[in-house]
Amino acid sequence: MSSGKRDASRRRQTAVQWLACGGLVLMTGCSAVSGAVGEARGASSLLGNGETYAIYGLEGRWAGPVTPTAENCGEATTGSMMIGDNGFGFDPFEGTTVINGSVSKDGTVSGTLTRTVGGGGGVSVDPGLPGPSGKPTGTLAEAAHGPHTLSISLEAKAGKGADGRMAIEGVLTSGRCTWHVALKRA
Repeated sequence: MSSGKRDASRRRQTAVQWLACGGLVLMTGCSAVSGAVGEARGASSLLGNGETYAIYGLEGRWAGPVTPTAENCGEATTGSMMIGDNGFGFDPFEGTTVINGSVSKDGTVSGTLTRTVGGGGGVSVDPGLPGPSGKPTGTLAEAAHGPHTLSISLEAKAGKGADGRMAIEGVLTSGRCTWHVALKRA
């Protein structure tokens, strides 16, 4: 075999080894690469088990129970959170509300959704302001039930759960209602 063919064969073998190592990093996360040699875990135990592995920090999808801790605050739901490099989006009530916020380097997750509701369906709530016809546009009843600002806030912290796996736990608050949030990788 000539020297040029041997060099090409070695380069190809080295490239295949680097690709295999890179694939292992993508499947298991950077911390698992050093542990994979010591634990001798087979690739078959990593593939197809439905578990999500972190590539970088807390980024990825999280889900878990959102349980009311006060009376008359609704039923328990399953919340879902997506964390990216610029913050997070959290849907605590299965599609009716989305809270956006930030994730600090120490794993603190916090955000607030604020919106204005009410106000007589687009009618002015001040009965003293005339409409296009020169007559007042609202009623005193509409003024009493004018626009209200509603907010819902999440304060949570990421850390090792009781089972030794990463979890995000915290409190969701809106008015007099509070909910316990416990999320795991989904």
